[in-house]
Amino acid sequence: MTYYGTFGELILVCSLIYISYIWHKSVTIPPLFKHITLVCFALIAITALLGSARFAGVNSVIPTHDTLSWISKHIAMLLYAAGLAYTVINYKAKIVLAVIVLVAMSQLLGTLGVDLVLFVSLLFYAFFTQVKPPSIFALIALLLVPTTAILPVSYDFKMGLFHLLLALHFFFIALSIKIQKNQHLD
Repeated sequence: MTYYGTFGELILVCSLIYISYIWHKSVTIPPLFKHITLVCFALIAITALLGSARFAGVNSVIPTHDTLSWISKHIAMLLYAAGLAYTVINYKAKIVLAVIVLVAMSQLLGTLGVDLVLFVSLLFYAFFTQVKPPSIFALIALLLVPTTAILPVSYDFKMGLFHLLLALHFFFIALSIKIQKNQHLD
């Protein structure tokens, strides 16, 4: 066993701790979204900790990790992405409404709908934020996550890379928020 999956999950936890700290300190994120998203980050981090145990060979955590992975993707990531888009769209009702409609549709379209909402929300963030490079890198990192499934490498390596790309996504979003905070304070 090579433990790439475990290592990737632990890097993801570190990235989630970092974004949680930056998110909590941000002055540009409305308090309600801040609190909801911090809970989402905690849920994703708990899922990643269980995943690190799973990929280290602790098979007893597999059912719990699978359930929490589904909740993390279908609920926590959606709330995070929609909240992130909401922070930069200056309360433009049409865009917020579009995101809400897409979230509602995601339940009908399953995983494809969830992926669509994540992509559209992060696209809104990248388009409307004043801090372009980190937000674009975050979007690219998240778009590369599904490509790990088609790589001709071991499952453990795929999982390590999958979680490393997810960690990079959160790191770049945290960097974007940190830069916005610094610009806001100037």
